[in-house]
Amino acid sequence: MTVYSYRSNEVQFNESDKLAMTEVYLKDVVDSSVSESMSAGLAKYSKGVSNSWTLDYDEFIVVISGVFTIHSEGKSSTLRAGDFFFITRGTSVTYQADEASLLMYVTYPPWREAAREAGRL
Repeated sequence: MTVYSYRSNEVQFNESDKLAMTEVYLKDVVDSSVSESMSAGLAKYSKGVSNSWTLDYDEFIVVISGVFTIHSEGKSSTLRAGDFFFITRGTSVTYQADEASLLMYVTYPPWREAAREAGRL
């Protein structure tokens, strides 16, 4: 049995973590080197940035800082620091940072592998 610990203020984002054509950074801290069944990491959004995506995995998101909205199926949910979202596999969403936001995400199965298998990456 192994326990890993992470401090969000110690996670470093760099250009290789940036999504193309937008000010969104995704940094996996739990990946296939740590877990075969799930992934987790941090997302950093600049104020006003949004991106659309269809999930090939279940996702749990905690808003660490900022104000963040998820739009889906004509509805919107806006949350603040300490609040969280759960989104089921197959849902199409638009993520939107109403303020600069830092999020923690947890996915099952690992999001990068699921997205690659679906041809999204």
